[in-house]
Amino acid sequence: MRISGGEMPTREASLGSVSFHVMVGLTKTWRQAGFFIHAMFIFGYPSAIKISAKERVTAFKKFIRRAKPDSIQVLRLVPLIGTVLRERLEKEGRVLPLDIVGWKNYDGNFACFRPADMTIRELQESPAEIMRWFYSWTSWIKLPLRTIAMPLD
Repeated sequence: MRISGGEMPTREASLGSVSFHVMVGLTKTWRQAGFFIHAMFIFGYPSAIKISAKERVTAFKKFIRRAKPDSIQVLRLVPLIGTVLRERLEKEGRVLPLDIVGWKNYDGNFACFRPADMTIRELQESPAEIMRWFYSWTSWIKLPLRTIAMPLD
């Protein structure tokens, strides 16, 4: 089961989809119904407001602390062919050349464009920082306890 919602849990609603508070509420509702929550995030979406990589990381951690998902995955934004985002980034000269990135790296695990409000290195490293924080040594103690506590079908 997954909840489709905002891709960036920051102070602005990403893509006008679902707000921070609604996402937290939905997550808690599904958990109370007995569902295991896996939260998937997209990091690096161009923001209408100026927000640094550090502020984004802080916002992701704040959301994760409040929503309390059982597991997470943080991927980088990928400007896919045929999307409005790709067209805009190409016009701005921010899409990295395919001879440098290559189609095989268009899987969310690699930076494929130059972000406006952070460095390419920050775009590449920040998702891993969030995942390392979430999957710290203490999480390995909590995971089996949550698994045992889940209702079995």
